Amino acid sequence: MKKIQGGLFVLYLLVNLLLPAKAEGAERPAARPGESSSLESFIFLVPTATFISTLPVWVAQASSYFAKEGLEVRIVAGGGPIGVLVLLNGAGQAGGLGDSAVRAALQGAPVKVVATPVRAANFYLYSRPDFTNINQLKGKSFAVASINGTPHVLAIRILRDHYGWTDPVRDVRWVSILEQRVQALQVGAIEAAMLFSPDNVQADRLGMRKHFTTTDFIAIPSGGIAVTDEYLRRNSAELKRFLTGHLKGLRRIHSDPTFTISVIEQRLKTDRDTAKAIYESQLSTFTTSDVVPESALKLNLEFNKEMAKKFARDLRPSDVFDFSIVSQVAGELDASGWKP
Repeated sequence: MKKIQGGLFVLYLLVNLLLPAKAEGAERPAARPGESSSLESFIFLVPTATFISTLPVWVAQASSYFAKEGLEVRIVAGGGPIGVLVLLNGAGQAGGLGDSAVRAALQGAPVKVVATPVRAANFYLYSRPDFTNINQLKGKSFAVASINGTPHVLAIRILRDHYGWTDPVRDVRWVSILEQRVQALQVGAIEAAMLFSPDNVQADRLGMRKHFTTTDFIAIPSGGIAVTDEYLRRNSAELKRFLTGHLKGLRRIHSDPTFTISVIEQRLKTDRDTAKAIYESQLSTFTTSDVVPESALKLNLEFNKEMAKKFARDLRPSDVFDFSIVSQVAGELDASGWKP
């Protein structure tokens, strides 16, 4: 694919590859005097700095799992289609791009999803507390992180198929608010919003009304880790090292709640009680293997084909998902008796 040109892309890289990398506390143990670190830089793209699907990476960083694999993993904000473009331009090694990567593959982009940490995307529809019935929200303002993003499309499908709305696309005023949707609810700038963790915890504490959770109706895998076909072919050994650290972090999430809660507290700059509430609300959504069943992959493809519409190719799960390396890693960890 032709590389992206122009000053806008260069500006994007300067802002997102340099400044946020420091803010996200990339793992680099201090070198001894007179020595330089031998860790290899590994750029991992995420939709937002607080995206909870990144939790295995946070835990792996805090546990030095990546450093033990010789990697300095830097978390960089750059999700959605732009994240796919960054990977295709070689400016990052991997990204927790999930459905954006699947849709890109359906439209012909040479990308693969190589691990899936979240078995089901957990999104929540909240409104201001005075709306006691979901039908009262017709004609009101609904905020989503991005128009045609996964929470938006899931909300439309649920409102149509389970609440009998004739045309959810036009029944409300959809607006895009990337961050601070809870604050917009609180001040009355919008009447409803699709939220994801940790915003749901804040909304509960402010007394906002929860109308539904998407996993009550449909379970779409989320947080899929994507790489380009070229990277997978040329750098499989490096990818294996990253996935080793990631899977160790994922397993520690399940086995060490005290440590994981402390990581959430630090990364989200929140208090202990909030971090615990986030952990408890999200733990069941995480896999223990970075792999989801074939049936879930087929559902994911069907869902994303609907989103991609006429531009979608007819692909099989094996054309988009390749869990061979992470499955190998899991087998080796099990055989070695590794424990967090």
